[in-house]
Amino acid sequence: MLGLYGMLRFTNLLVIAVLASAVNGLLGSAADAMLRSIIDIRDYPWARSVNEGRDAVVNMAGGPVGGFLYAVRPWLPFLVSSVAHMVSGVAACRIRESHTAGEVTGDGADAGADEGAEAGCMVGGSVPVGRSMCVAFAFICAVVVPMTLGDGYALILISNSLVGLPFPLINALLLGFVFAKAPERMQGRIASSLTAPAQALSAFCGACAGGLITAVGFRVAVVFFLAMLVVGALIVLLSPSIRAIPRAAAWSEVAL
Repeated sequence: MLGLYGMLRFTNLLVIAVLASAVNGLLGSAADAMLRSIIDIRDYPWARSVNEGRDAVVNMAGGPVGGFLYAVRPWLPFLVSSVAHMVSGVAACRIRESHTAGEVTGDGADAGADEGAEAGCMVGGSVPVGRSMCVAFAFICAVVVPMTLGDGYALILISNSLVGLPFPLINALLLGFVFAKAPERMQGRIASSLTAPAQALSAFCGACAGGLITAVGFRVAVVFFLAMLVVGALIVLLSPSIRAIPRAAAWSEVAL
């Protein structure tokens, strides 16, 4: 409404953006946390994959679509965003808690869960989670190695594009296992303990990368980045508890 009547000044926009970011930071992970109470535990990888795909599409399309709408009318992207949030809110109000969520009984439940996973998740629900995570983290390290040998634009573009490919799989399977096995009362606290440190550290990533490149050059900065990735991969590869995580259909048989 402020934009429509020409009253959207920089200060107003800044306050609105800060408030919106705060709400997203505090409540943005609620969609993943609430899954535990509305679906079967073995459908979690599929549901988490749907959320990951939705978020990826929105994040990728948001900038270009917003720019196009702003070119049509400066207030139009704000209006569309408001309408989209209202639709999302109405849809969220229709979600109901399932009294059978998380309950697993008999072979029929195994079959139903496997069918759901096969129908909705590229094999995510039918692959051994632990071994998949080992491959995913090793892959991330491998695709960064070429950037230590050269700094061509095409090389950087390809490596950076490939680095992000395993992230949805990691979120759907590894984090999916954590959320699926944790008690419902712990969902919010687990989400906060995982996302808050990651977001806090990511806020300084750009400054750290720029400072390193300026001080020691691109290749040395990439080597430092690769070293951090190798440490993370070693944690996964050397952790028996992570390597032993089974496919989703067997999650009910193991402890967190």
